[in-house]
Amino acid sequence: MPRTQRTDLDPFDPDPLLTARADEETKLAALSAGANDFITKPFSTTELSVRLKNLFDAYNLQQELARQNQILEATIDQLKETEVQLVHSEKLASLGRMSAGIIHEINNPLNFAKTALYVLRIMTESLSENEKKNSARFSKTWERVSIESVVSYRISAASLNPTSPS
Repeated sequence: MPRTQRTDLDPFDPDPLLTARADEETKLAALSAGANDFITKPFSTTELSVRLKNLFDAYNLQQELARQNQILEATIDQLKETEVQLVHSEKLASLGRMSAGIIHEINNPLNFAKTALYVLRIMTESLSENEKKNSARFSKTWERVSIESVVSYRISAASLNPTSPS
């Protein structure tokens, strides 16, 4: 019996061997060479039919298993991609919370300064002309630091109304 080696790409193809040689060495050699089943002569057509059906059923199950594995691998890849996106969005959300905290910490002193400047402006408007002349140094400072310059550095849109009771 010549030795044949399977060279096809699908290792699950049904490949029965039908032969008149029934010795153990021939069976082992045929199965080692890639045969899926070994049937000796004389054979029953019913036995051959059942063995072929079993081989094709096994082949179909292997094909279904391979298809399911491909689906599972695609699902795993999709889950990994979703995980990466979720981690990214969580990082952005965390950055947003941190930014809001920093903005809050910056706005508190700015609002305090805005209120203080408002009060100073009201107080200087109520000074008499003589007192205003004596406070020329204060006026020069007041011109450099105006409410508009403080307000332009505000980060959030929150406004403070100093005339309303707190």
